[in-house]
Amino acid sequence: MKNLNFLLKAFVIFMAMLSGGLSAFAYDFEVDDIYYNITDENTKTIEVTYQGSSYGEFSNEYSGSVNIPSTVTYNGTTYSVTSIGDDAFYYCRRLTEVIIPNSIIKIGNNAFYSCTGLTSVTIGNSVTSMGYDAFYDCSDLKEVNIISLSSWCKIDFGDEHSNPILYAHKLKLNDTEIQDLVIPNDITEIKNNGFYSCNCLTSVTIPNSVTSIGYDAFSGCSGLKKVNIPNSVTSIGSYAFYDCLGLSEVTIGNSVTSIGVSAFSGCLGVKELTIGNSVTEIGQFAFNMCSGLTSVTIPNSVTSIGGWAFSNCYLESVISYCETPPTCGNRAFDGSYSARLSVPEGTKDAYANADEWEKFTNINENSGVDGVETEGNAIEVARHDIYGRQLNQPTKGINIIKMSDGTTRKEMEK
Repeated sequence: MKNLNFLLKAFVIFMAMLSGGLSAFAYDFEVDDIYYNITDENTKTIEVTYQGSSYGEFSNEYSGSVNIPSTVTYNGTTYSVTSIGDDAFYYCRRLTEVIIPNSIIKIGNNAFYSCTGLTSVTIGNSVTSMGYDAFYDCSDLKEVNIISLSSWCKIDFGDEHSNPILYAHKLKLNDTEIQDLVIPNDITEIKNNGFYSCNCLTSVTIPNSVTSIGYDAFSGCSGLKKVNIPNSVTSIGSYAFYDCLGLSEVTIGNSVTSIGVSAFSGCLGVKELTIGNSVTEIGQFAFNMCSGLTSVTIPNSVTSIGGWAFSNCYLESVISYCETPPTCGNRAFDGSYSARLSVPEGTKDAYANADEWEKFTNINENSGVDGVETEGNAIEVARHDIYGRQLNQPTKGINIIKMSDGTTRKEMEK
């Protein structure tokens, strides 16, 4: 019995030692100083991984420039490299450059976490997802180069730190910096965080194939000057254009039904804003701190305006075509309650008794004219719709009329 107990104890110790020995080499194999795990033996696919038994065991197993191959041969078997595993390059602060081949489909969570020496990354055209914090704290990153813009637009980003543009602030397509971004026609949605903090962008052309603009899609793009959102787009996500400091002109198409929380908040340079006549909901803080705005026109489709939606804009005039005052959240127009509020005929009392609207001190009814005075002898010299298209006669909707004395009027034709 004593001998049996001794053998059992010895076996347990042996297994523990064996387990410990194997854990020190958690990767399946190494070729040319890159460590791999087999993800599927049947399809012969592998992922890039870290060296030790855990991602924190070694901090600089990768350094300098790393060119990940698309295939690797080990012990006579050729494998396809299809992913970069979670934490694969975690804390590799001596890593300076990474070239990711077209075979890579997925970049895992924390893949390049705190690679503070990384200055350049080239991303192949097959990546479809980048995990949470994939490039977190890659503070020295200066260049992100992609092979295909269409492929880039289809990537699902876990969060803003999964997009390397957050740190590089620019994007190159085949080594040429993108300034005038033209979204390809095969794209139906602009993904969350897709161009987050891409300061090199000065203009964006969105095709009619796009139906939605995601969360933080262009947030922090401080070089962006003008955005024309086409009629195909139905929703603008929260923070979509947040803090685009250089943005001066925004046109929102007639199919957009909702404008997300803080969608244009902090766009200090916006001077011209056209809200399409299908918008029903303007989210909280949607245009907060757009201090360049002097006037806002609310189309008759709007039913709700979120709290602080136009706060800190210090507007001079607000024109509402809504027969029923839209529901307003707290301080929706904070800082602009002394502005001239023009409302449809017969609705002044309704506005004067509605939450938030009652704070306006100068409410005026009109039959469609926005209250801009013209000289008595002035005549109409031109008429356009809200998108700048010339009209030959009064047309249903908002008509913008230029007078001979240089002033303009807005009329609502029914």
